[in-house]
Amino acid sequence: MRRLLLALAAARAYDPQKKKTLFVCSNKWCRERHAALVLGAPLSIAKQPVDVQPHACFGRCAEGPNCAAVVGDDVLEFHGVNSVEKITHILRNHLDIDVDATAAKCLELHRLAEAAHRRKDYDLALRLYSDALHTRHGPQRAPVLTGRAGSRLMLAKERRKRGLTVARKAKAVPAVSTRRVLLHALGTFDQPLAAALLALDAIPSLDATASRVVFELASAEFLARGALADAAAAAAALPAYGLAWRRLGEALELLGRSQEAERFAAAAARVETSGDRKQRARELFDRLWGSSPAVPAV
Repeated sequence: MRRLLLALAAARAYDPQKKKTLFVCSNKWCRERHAALVLGAPLSIAKQPVDVQPHACFGRCAEGPNCAAVVGDDVLEFHGVNSVEKITHILRNHLDIDVDATAAKCLELHRLAEAAHRRKDYDLALRLYSDALHTRHGPQRAPVLTGRAGSRLMLAKERRKRGLTVARKAKAVPAVSTRRVLLHALGTFDQPLAAALLALDAIPSLDATASRVVFELASAEFLARGALADAAAAAAALPAYGLAWRRLGEALELLGRSQEAERFAAAAARVETSGDRKQRARELFDRLWGSSPAVPAV
């Protein structure tokens, strides 16, 4: 591999003036171990321009993601580069490139949040996304907000499902004062079920059950509104980011605003395929969101 990289250097496959390049293995196995982090992170956190290029397999992919730093005639291999901390170490100590500490911290928290989301630990993911936002690193704001919207949506769906499951299994109706709250909570998602539950006057009330149902469904609505606020803020900050639009549509759907959800879902496809995305996306977002009811940030 050393000979190959030196041959690439001789063939000017990297900047001959800087003589500093980070080659990243793009083999399938390294990609599955998130080699994209190693490709993208240096460009996000380095304070000076850095040359990062994909490369064919280095070998030892079971220990990936793998990369190699070429400095002059020296080639340094690194295996298991799976965190922003390790990338920072390579940039600072081997390529002599300074790193933006705030950007690195935000990106590492974002990485950990995405990993928690993939493991379906949505509570942890939500906290990590929030921690990333608290770093106030502007360039990563839209992707982090979109990620947090996704975690909030998954939690909202889980809690909605739990609430409706309890209501169906209990086959019981709470006291009159609580029933009004239950109807309001259920009505957001399932009007027929709410009406059927409240019609069962002959069944004794179970306030504990009612409280559980109300809590789960109210929590679901709170999370869905938070997801909507996050996705809207992300789309406003980066209108060409299609994933933010999709999350916005999903949140609207969960809140029972189906017509608006359909418009934003269709708009997401247009944003992602538009040739002049930035300006068109901004105009489209302003037009669609300007006609929607305001949603407070959560």
